[in-house]
Amino acid sequence: NYVGTVGIKFLTVTNEGIQEGGQNAGALFSYLGPSADVLVEDCIFQGNHGGSAYGALYIGHTASVVRRCVFHSNRVAPGGVGSAIFYWQPVGAGTSIIEDCVIRDHDQAGQGVIATATGISVTLREVVVRSIPTLIQNYGQPNDITVQGTTACGLGQVTLPGFAGYIDGGGNNWN
Repeated sequence: NYVGTVGIKFLTVTNEGIQEGGQNAGALFSYLGPSADVLVEDCIFQGNHGGSAYGALYIGHTASVVRRCVFHSNRVAPGGVGSAIFYWQPVGAGTSIIEDCVIRDHDQAGQGVIATATGISVTLREVVVRSIPTLIQNYGQPNDITVQGTTACGLGQVTLPGFAGYIDGGGNNWN
């Protein structure tokens, strides 16, 4: 386990896929442990590909902040999840935040551009979303999701069943 904050800034990743345990795991794979935090800031993830999950980012067992990033046209296999971000965290790992980001034009085959598992909390703040079928997909235990100040165009649905609490934090523009 790592302790402290691991930061990634000003990184552009295009058309990549990492092999993790025989699975294609997208552009960035983070599994640091509950004593660390992840900061991903001012990055671009475009055209990356995963297998059944993790098109661009996999963040496991730690809280994170993803700020001022662009996620464009990342993809997973048909029926896969998390073409932009896949969170896998234990209950009590803290709240992960996605803020001031653009998420657009993701693969229609995948369900849930942001996928969550095992009872985590995620807050989306001031995010622009365009042309995706489903914003958030839940797996495992119920999750708490807060969405505030977010604009969505061409969005099929915000969440799928299984959430304990979806909170519309206000200021959203669902077109």
